[in-house]
Amino acid sequence: MAQKKKTRSAAGNGNIRKRKDGTWEGRYTVGTDPKTGKQLRRSIYGRTQKEVRERLRQITSDVDIGEYVAPCAMKFSEWLDIWLEEYLTGRSPLTVSSYRDSCKNHIKPFLGRYRLDAITPVLVQKFVNKMLAQGLAAKTVKKIHGVLHRALQQAVLIGYLRTNPADVCNLPKARRAPVKPLSDEQIAALMNALDQSGHPYADLYIVTLFTGMRQGEVLGLGWEDIDFRSGTILVHRQLRRLKERGAGYDYAEPKDHASRVIKPAPSVIDTAQAASHPSVGITACCGACMVQSHESGLYQRVWWASGSRHGIPAV
Repeated sequence: MAQKKKTRSAAGNGNIRKRKDGTWEGRYTVGTDPKTGKQLRRSIYGRTQKEVRERLRQITSDVDIGEYVAPCAMKFSEWLDIWLEEYLTGRSPLTVSSYRDSCKNHIKPFLGRYRLDAITPVLVQKFVNKMLAQGLAAKTVKKIHGVLHRALQQAVLIGYLRTNPADVCNLPKARRAPVKPLSDEQIAALMNALDQSGHPYADLYIVTLFTGMRQGEVLGLGWEDIDFRSGTILVHRQLRRLKERGAGYDYAEPKDHASRVIKPAPSVIDTAQAASHPSVGITACCGACMVQSHESGLYQRVWWASGSRHGIPAV
């Protein structure tokens, strides 16, 4: 009569056995099937008994305290596609496009072939180190890691992962270039170049120069946003060009997602008022100006007209 193979008890609710190929299998119970009433058993495998015992101890402990997460056979590339398609609602089109580029050009080529539940902190660190070795800037590496972290965090929230393997990654320090404001001489040279350019929307550049507003914020202004009596400007949106070629422009919240009221020098308000026209809103002018700025290169032409002589930084 054939004898039953002996199994070795492991710490916790599970058992370990050695397989014919020399590897070790750990089996554990995760509950019962509600239809059949039978126990639901899962298996893990490893090269050594010690490896399987340690993993089995952690799994059975998670089962006991209700933190067990079933293995997910989904490829990470599949999860990225789902995340990009279903979990970025409310993000701006430019942000979504940027996330897609990061996934396509960097994350998928290195991590996409792995199972979602096989992404480990060490693997994430190797990914970061490889990007640095390829010469990517620290700021770029941190940005791509941020996309990866968001995708993995969503997998944690819906129960595919127990923890986020990107939480404990050592990231490079990104150094911010010091801000160097224009000198009085450079400002005078730029204003002179704008005056000589004859561009119909040069006044917008004067507003930008003396308010510190971002280009998109200036181009998002409407006449109703400028209070000529109190001398204030309400900044509550920005005009942006959509990334897809020929897609046009749209409005969005400011970059910091908060509106603000600024009070520039009276001369700036006077410049804006002098540029106003009763039949043409500033929004229409801004849209045309933005096209001019990007496509005819006004910024570059203004800089070349004065920068080479007065040291004005390129924009």
